[in-house]
Amino acid sequence: MESNNAQRAYEHVFGKLVSGQYKPGTRLRYGPIGKEIGVSATPVREAIGRLASQGYVSLVPNLGAVVREPDRDEIVELYEIRTALECCAVQKAASNRTTQQLDYLVELLTQMRQFATLLRDDKLAVLSPEQMNHYLAVDESFHAYIMQLAGNKRLLKMVRDLRILARIFRDYERDRPRFKQVVSTYRYHAQLVNAIRKGSADKASQWMKQHIMTGLAEMLHSHDKRHAQSQWD
Repeated sequence: MESNNAQRAYEHVFGKLVSGQYKPGTRLRYGPIGKEIGVSATPVREAIGRLASQGYVSLVPNLGAVVREPDRDEIVELYEIRTALECCAVQKAASNRTTQQLDYLVELLTQMRQFATLLRDDKLAVLSPEQMNHYLAVDESFHAYIMQLAGNKRLLKMVRDLRILARIFRDYERDRPRFKQVVSTYRYHAQLVNAIRKGSADKASQWMKQHIMTGLAEMLHSHDKRHAQSQWD
């Protein structure tokens, strides 16, 4: 029973981390979290220890568990590794894809375009939290499917873990996707689909690198802005 409660606690906290409900720097209190899901503090402590071992949470003496907040160098390193792995994967995908597999990528591309259309037609400044979670899920599915097409399970897991870390590190409550960002993502995805359709491994790799580097620039901007503001608070 205790192991089941620890798993429940893990899934609960992990879900909040990935969805951005627990922002970088947030203190995670075992008791209140346990009350949210009806378990004691012990399985929550076990779950958070597991999250700490995965690099998502820091255990700070005299403070407890805190959602990790990376420094600038760590963000750059994370995206450098992602670039190497995802460029390799998309090259393999361009060589291995079938027509049926390409159809699914096109379907995900269509869904991404719908978010840009929604923001434009409804004159929205940013996506709502619910829309943002859907947008991030579509983006994640697109990249995950490219990893699947590469046909390397270890590569898929490594990239998945890195992308989860990038999502946890980013404060989406302050930095929700805007029209320009959504359009940029859509255009990169469209270029990737086109390169994969043509079987052009080199072009696919080039577009993936540009896509990830754009994401790095956005994340560094958000990081710098947040830290500059914290110095004045």
